[in-house]
Formats: sequence, structure tokens, C-alpha cells
Amino acid sequence: MAPDAELADVRVWRCSRSSLTLGWFGVGALGITVVVSIAVGAAAAVVPAVLAAAVVYSAVLRPRVVLAGARLHVVNPWRSITIRWDDVLDANAGFGGVSIMLRSGAVVTAWAVQKSNLSGWVGRTTRADELAAAIRARAHTSIS
Repeated sequence: MAPDAELADVRVWRCSRSSLTLGWFGVGALGITVVVSIAVGAAAAVVPAVLAAAVVYSAVLRPRVVLAGARLHVVNPWRSITIRWDDVLDANAGFGGVSIMLRSGAVVTAWAVQKSNLSGWVGRTTRADELAAAIRARAHTSIS
């Protein structure tokens, strides 16, 4: 596949827009806290604010799922995994994220897009369901 064609085939799934907005707001507020703490001489507040900003970034802003060319990239708060499409058996949406079942028997959970329990109970389709369907479709296309 030509590089341009592969780039056109890339789809990125992240946390919801509201979560990303709140995440950036939180990181910004914590950044202001660091600057003000340094300016007024309250250096003891700097370390907790920096650690809190790192946690917000890792938990809200970093997670994503990238459907690209011959690979699926899952970026979770603490680690990233790249999976070949022919290794994917199935994908299901749940409250903890999208669970991706692999041929090896392993299960990789993508934290970026999650389905609320309420959505599951009332049978409402969510972004997590759409991601799981996209993963299944791409995996089954690569097998055929």
C-alpha cells in the first residue's frame, strides 16, 4: 500500500471531546498553580501539582486507539501496544474500555473509549460499540 493511501486509511479514537476539554483545562490549571507557587515562594506545592498534571495527562489525554494500515495501535495510560490485524479475533465494548481478543488468547483493553453500564442496560449504541465494530470489520477484512 502506498504511504498516502495508508495515511488516508488511518482512524484515531480518543476520549470524548468533553473529557479532552476537561483534561486540558485541568493540566492548564495545574500549570498555572505551578507558576504561581514558584512566584510566591510556595515551592512545596510544585511537586504535587506536577504529579497531578502527569496523572491527568496519562489518564485522559494520552489514551487512544489508532486503526491504521496493517496494524492496530492501542495507547493506554501506562503502555502502548501494536497489534497486527491478523492477530485480532474479536472486540467488545464494555465499561472498562474496548476489549480486543487476540489469537494468542490474550485480551488487550483499550481505555480510550468506554461504554457506560447504563448504555449497556438500555441497549444504546455508543462510540465504544462503534470502535469495537470498526476493529472487528478491519480484522475480518484482513483475514479474508
